[in-house]
Amino acid sequence: MALAAGLAKPPRVFTHCRLCRRIAIAVFCSIIAIEAVILVMSYRGQAQDLLLRLEEVGFASVATTFKLVGHGSPRDMLIAGRLVLQDSLVRGGAIYDAEGAFIGTFGEAPETDLQSALASGKQGFRVESGTRYEVVWLASDEHLPVTMVARLDASWIGAELRSFVVRVATVWLFISVVASAVTMFILGQTVLNPMLRLRENLMSARDDPANADRFIQPEKGNDELTDLTAATNMLLRRVSKTHREEMALFKSMADDAQAAVLGYDAQGELVYCNRAACTLCDCADTEELRSARLPRFRFGGDVRELNLVDSLGNGAYGHEAQILKSDGRWVACFVTAGVLRDTDGSVLRYYGSIADIAEIQEARERLHQQNLQLAAAEKSKSEFLANMSHELRTPLNAIIGFSDIMSKELGGPIGSETYRSYSEDIRMSGVRLLGVIEDILTMAEIDAERIEVDRQELDVADVIEDVVRMLGGQANVAEVELVTEFKGALPRLLGEKQKFRQILLNLVSNAIKFTPKDGRISVGANSTTDAGGARALEIYVADTGIGIAAEDIGRLLKPFSQADSGWTRKFEGIGLGLPLAKSLTELHDGELSLESEPGVGTIVRLSFPASRLSAAAA
Repeated sequence: MALAAGLAKPPRVFTHCRLCRRIAIAVFCSIIAIEAVILVMSYRGQAQDLLLRLEEVGFASVATTFKLVGHGSPRDMLIAGRLVLQDSLVRGGAIYDAEGAFIGTFGEAPETDLQSALASGKQGFRVESGTRYEVVWLASDEHLPVTMVARLDASWIGAELRSFVVRVATVWLFISVVASAVTMFILGQTVLNPMLRLRENLMSARDDPANADRFIQPEKGNDELTDLTAATNMLLRRVSKTHREEMALFKSMADDAQAAVLGYDAQGELVYCNRAACTLCDCADTEELRSARLPRFRFGGDVRELNLVDSLGNGAYGHEAQILKSDGRWVACFVTAGVLRDTDGSVLRYYGSIADIAEIQEARERLHQQNLQLAAAEKSKSEFLANMSHELRTPLNAIIGFSDIMSKELGGPIGSETYRSYSEDIRMSGVRLLGVIEDILTMAEIDAERIEVDRQELDVADVIEDVVRMLGGQANVAEVELVTEFKGALPRLLGEKQKFRQILLNLVSNAIKFTPKDGRISVGANSTTDAGGARALEIYVADTGIGIAAEDIGRLLKPFSQADSGWTRKFEGIGLGLPLAKSLTELHDGELSLESEPGVGTIVRLSFPASRLSAAAA
């Protein structure tokens, strides 16, 4: 009984089954086509039979009359012919003697003469649209005293044939209708009715996949239809089982989710929510959430209260918002919402997820405040370094100046070569410390955004040659080769000469510092084109030094960093050379990049755009 209740009611075969109607029409048309062929053949046979009967009746009248006359005179033969016209189907004829000589005609003269009939080889001819039939009776064949071309009345044959066609067509039409109906009934009951029931059950299972196994059909018989029913039943059981398991899995996952999950039907009514949704809105269950018309949201500065479906006016989204709790409080949340549509574009479901971000917002605010404090501390640091550098530079200038006077004994002999050597060492150390302070001061000014770059036309080759001359002695002491390389005419750069020279001084000094004995350093420049085809300038410093590991390049471009802390003891410096060169290059709208391989060497490239070249070069 439960199985029967679950089965869908099939439609009536004769009124709703399109396939039954098509099969019945096909059967009906097939029978009609066969019957039409048979009817044509029967029609021709019936026509031949009627003509034969006409010929027999006419011949009987002629034979009876002329045999009574015997072998009379031609006049007697014509009189006998006129006697045949009375109460007979004979309407006339032409009489010939036994040798074929023409004697005369009686009644309606025939259209066919004896010679033409004999030449055609035919015995009968239908003339005057079938209303007359002319036949040849030879004296030698029919045992008549004369040869005759008789003209017979065939007008009644058409009516007989039409009546025959009507009778036969009516009977066969009735048989066709009955055969088609019986075929449709038998086929519908044995094949199509179960198939229709199967179709309706599948459509019902589509609307209720969780209970698809309610629509299985009994498996009766041992034919292909039973196999199809068994396969369909197996499919329905599998669909039902899979759907229930997946729905249970999804519900379990949604209930265990930290974020609130909501589902609405096409009319905007809440149909599902997980435990997190109830907790977020301080509701006990789905029914309380539904009756309170929660959740509701406010977006940005908008004071309107919108439910999730109304908020989807512009399509799917993911936004921060405020959500209303059942006690009237508004808390921060992040809402993600969307629409599930059918293949025809109609709405199936609205859905959304809500995450409580109140703690995240508090953490964000704390982080913002910390960032403000760090920015203030960074600014204070930069200002302190700038002030400290100014304070240190004044006494250092005095130390360098007095030590230079002492080393040169401008105020008189010192009296000891050792003291003079010490004063030279003091001067060199002061110069080196002053250079470090200058770098720190420049970096601090850049960080504090208190530095600007002039736009003067610079001869790049002259500046490079000047730097190479200035550091030539340092290269000689380190026993490395320092050369320049220029490729073609170079455009003039728009920049500040002192800061541009400082870039090159830092890069070349670094190269000398990290290039071992007998190494080579090349400083060069060439004119290139950028991605847009405009002319640009590239300057490079290439060395055969110790190189830099790829993972250390990013760190080296930050202030006060070296690739390996152990190198700080081996190589002098505080790690400002590359970062300072990079910052000064960027102040000139340029870009600094490094290519390096440990044990092979390093190439530092400076690229300046067309906007930083003189008008003629650009």
